[in-house]
Amino acid sequence: MLITHSRGVSNALLPRPGAVLARLLSLVTDWNLGLDLLVTLRSAVTGLLVGFGMGFILGLCSGVLHWLDRMLSPSLHFLRSIPSVAYYPLIILYLGFGETGRVVLVAVPVFLLTFVSCVTAVLSVNRHRRAYLSGLGASRWQIFRLLLVWEAMPAAVNALRLAVSLSLVLVVFGEMTIGGSSGIGARLRDAREVYALEDVFAIILVLGVIGWLANRAISTLEERLQVAWGR
Repeated sequence: MLITHSRGVSNALLPRPGAVLARLLSLVTDWNLGLDLLVTLRSAVTGLLVGFGMGFILGLCSGVLHWLDRMLSPSLHFLRSIPSVAYYPLIILYLGFGETGRVVLVAVPVFLLTFVSCVTAVLSVNRHRRAYLSGLGASRWQIFRLLLVWEAMPAAVNALRLAVSLSLVLVVFGEMTIGGSSGIGARLRDAREVYALEDVFAIILVLGVIGWLANRAISTLEERLQVAWGR
């Protein structure tokens, strides 16, 4: 946007930074923006929790139970290779245009990402550590709880970091494409349709702040888990 000052670009193409900042301040004090944020974050967080929880649990189980891994991994690896948005027509067809469809749009790729990461982490656990715990008389459940779960945590946190960004992207995409009147994506779509560029850039900045805060939260979680691992 600084180009508008240095190159004389028309405000119709690129709004001035001051105009965007003024619009951003106006949006921040608008209760409707807060409601749209809640709608978007509710869908994103719900899909994230469902997908991550299922992927983490099933990934750990598949890493331990080789028959389950042989049964699930080929098909899930195949599904993960498909772009996430390619599922969207099927989701709309079977689940409609509501929030459930947006939640599923997030949950499916997050599940696949987390599953693959956790399976890979469990299968790469040092066999000598397993043998050592077995030699101490640890049961399979104790080995799973004390070793495998914690060995999978770094991969799970990395998957969570990617999943947080992915969930926000997919929810906003869903809100922009299915119509409706609520959500940040719907607000962004409406601003684009009337060519309100100040609103478009201001909403993009809001999304950037949300993504940054989410990334900082994951970094804090990772640091605390590293302290726990160090103990």
